[in-house]
Amino acid sequence: MDFEQSKHSLKELLDAGIADVFLPDSCILGNDFLVARNALSFYGEFAKKKNIPLWKVREALRSSRASLEMLEQYPQIKIAKEVLAELEEKGYFVRMYKEKFGSRWNHQGRDRWSHTHAQRKEIRMLENLLGTEESIRSVLQQRLAIADGETTKPFEELVIAAYRAFGKCREDKNDNDERIIAAAVYLALREGKSVVIVSNDTRMPSILIRTQRLLSAANSGAKEYSKRLVTTNVSIAGNLNDKRLYCIVYSSCDFKPFSPPIPIAKALQEKVAACLPEERAYARAPL
Repeated sequence: MDFEQSKHSLKELLDAGIADVFLPDSCILGNDFLVARNALSFYGEFAKKKNIPLWKVREALRSSRASLEMLEQYPQIKIAKEVLAELEEKGYFVRMYKEKFGSRWNHQGRDRWSHTHAQRKEIRMLENLLGTEESIRSVLQQRLAIADGETTKPFEELVIAAYRAFGKCREDKNDNDERIIAAAVYLALREGKSVVIVSNDTRMPSILIRTQRLLSAANSGAKEYSKRLVTTNVSIAGNLNDKRLYCIVYSSCDFKPFSPPIPIAKALQEKVAACLPEERAYARAPL
């Protein structure tokens, strides 16, 4: 599956009008856009080796430009604050990579960096890449899905607790995926917006399913939230199939609650209660 076909499948999802908001993960933004793995490893010591294949830089620039073009074409693409922070960190490594690429000490009496013609060509491409990545961040800084991060904290705690409570989870992973899911759930439940999360992370569907399990099993105050997630859809889109075509891999409307509901601990009930708009007293209510 080539780059253009993969891009076309993603644009078809955006054009289909299936959601009010699209929340992309950082793995499909900038130079990572529509590539199976990172096109470049942005580490300064690696850049000093002067043997970075030119095609990798060219591929990274192509991906970054296509990502910016899609952002400019589709204003419904928003950003979670955690993803924006990851992009800013990646921007730092791109800048460091460009500055250190192909550097060597010239021992001919002057302190200066020198490069071959091929390296200078590659540096110009890296400069273009750096400029494109900065443009992407500039666009996304104006598109925060939720302006006030404090409002989503109860939802973040809920999703993190749900993922850890129902099944195995990796201890070495950060909670950014859970926080992206939390932002989507918040937009669906509090603002009535349908949301598609675009990510190639295989954990995403599991995180959303476990969140729905917790809401469906909680006290009656959360039942309405559980039902609303079925009608106000949160979906996960990714290219998780062999063909690398983007498609919906899970939707909250497909959730099937356990029957009878599974019992959950008081601490989890409190996480749910903190998210309810008018029933915060649930957190203090006995089970």
